[in-house]
Amino acid sequence: MTCQQAAELLSPYVDGELAPADRTEVDAHLAECASCLAQVESARCLKHAIARLAGSEEPPGAVRARIEALRFPRPAPSYRHRLLALTLAVVLLTFAVYAIRRQTPALPFGDELISDYLHSLPEVRPVEVASSDPREVIRFFSGKTPFAPVVPDVPSARLLGGRLCTVAGRRVELLFYSHGLSRQNFSFFVCDHSIEDTGCREYRGRLVCSRRFGKLTVLAVGEVPGHILEQILREATL
Repeated sequence: MTCQQAAELLSPYVDGELAPADRTEVDAHLAECASCLAQVESARCLKHAIARLAGSEEPPGAVRARIEALRFPRPAPSYRHRLLALTLAVVLLTFAVYAIRRQTPALPFGDELISDYLHSLPEVRPVEVASSDPREVIRFFSGKTPFAPVVPDVPSARLLGGRLCTVAGRRVELLFYSHGLSRQNFSFFVCDHSIEDTGCREYRGRLVCSRRFGKLTVLAVGEVPGHILEQILREATL
């Protein structure tokens, strides 16, 4: 796929309106083209910024009270006053949403995680072990990671295989799955990085959810919708 061909698909790609085959081609192109990837990231940033302003998050009480107190003495405020009130309300609400989202600390290697994910997709690079048998996948990783390898079981998904990956200077498992309900793929990064805060955050337009399993951390990323990705991680067992 050329950049010119990709340019016609970037907008519906960002909106999630592409057919699976077209999305696969665009993913493969973005993994190799920094210019088109930058365009996608810019479009996503704009989209998410607009979505945040129109979001349903309820601002803290003090902020809400301040917004409700924005009244003027004249019964018919001028256009200038209405515009000022609206601007102040948007600024205060944006600050409140930002403060709420800041409560979940960012992963120090979130961007690196997404970059590895995009460059390691099976359609971009072949898996190193292709099997739906967890025992065979575990045998492949044995001795290659600084921890005893595991393969999380997800009742609603099928294991496709995996490959060895390096994140933040440490070797980790990258496992590929196919979700049975949505028929979309997702991946688990299994690592021994010390991550105390779990939950979901967005990096480069993609959601990353994390969960601790004892001394190990499982990070989920993929093409499935965010609420399904969270549910998948909650249902996963070792």
